[in-house]
Amino acid sequence: MDKFYLLYDNKKQDKLLSMAANEEKLKNETEYYNTGVWFSYDQKENSNILDNEKLMKNIEFPAQAKLRESYLEIKNKKIEFKWLS
Repeated sequence: MDKFYLLYDNKKQDKLLSMAANEEKLKNETEYYNTGVWFSYDQKENSNILDNEKLMKNIEFPAQAKLRESYLEIKNKKIEFKWLS
């Protein structure tokens, strides 16, 4: 049986942040997020964890996916500071 990983904002699982279908994707997602708690689940054949989460938490996903900046683009971005007087 394969494992499936879901990232929540806290241990109470208030907000689903991300998911990963294998350990390689888990490592990639961990580089993008710096907070949260990962949970691992046994993945049964022909099951859909995402649909279950949507039903249980009444989550509605937007029709258009938000484009993410890659990790390298964020890392190489010049940070602008504002001075407070």
